[in-house]
Parts: sequence; structure tokens; C-alpha cells
Amino acid sequence: MPSTKSPKKDELPKFWFPHPVEGYALGEVLHHDEDRDEMNVRLLKPDGSTDKTANFHGHVSKPVNPKILDGVHDNTQLMHLHEPSLLFNLRYRYSKDLVYTYTGYILIAVNPYK
Repeated sequence: MPSTKSPKKDELPKFWFPHPVEGYALGEVLHHDEDRDEMNVRLLKPDGSTDKTANFHGHVSKPVNPKILDGVHDNTQLMHLHEPSLLFNLRYRYSKDLVYTYTGYILIAVNPYK
């Protein structure tokens, strides 16, 4: 029977949050005030290093897909299909020189002429 790997105790929950330059940034939730639905978040740069901390209202957070879904060829396979996960998947595939991605029957081509 395959083992189920539970998240590490020191691993913080991650969500997508609005970012003025990148559009969306991955953030680790440091504290969530459930009464006011406010989150104190450590934003991460695309390379995984820490950018800064910020406060967001909980309704602007978008869930992150499991790592196993990074780079899927059809966006409809994503568990959470929303703008930040779609953009992340396109960027991820583009970084691997995979310029064609589907969303159902719709083909998305990202800079096929380098």
C-alpha cells in the first residue's frame, strides 16, 4: 500500500495572492485572523526566495495546485482552475520550452517563434 505523505510541521499553507508586478505571487500564510478573515503572508519570488510580508483579506487568496500537477499539458486537469494557476502553468511549461498548452479543445501557444 502506498504511503501517504503528510505535510511537514514547519511547512506553511500556500496560496496565490495579487501582486502589482507579477500579477500573482505565491505566499505562505504566517497568520490567519479568522474573525476578520485577514492573512499575514510572506510573499515568495518566482525562484522561491522570500520577497516581503503583506496583509490580505482572505477572499483574495486562491488555492495552489498540488506539485504533481505542475506543467500539465491540459489546463482542465488542474484541481484548481483559476487565473493564477493558469498563468503559473503556462509560465512553468514555457520555462521547459513547452510552448503549446490546451484548455479542453482550445490550444494556447506562448511565443512559438523564438
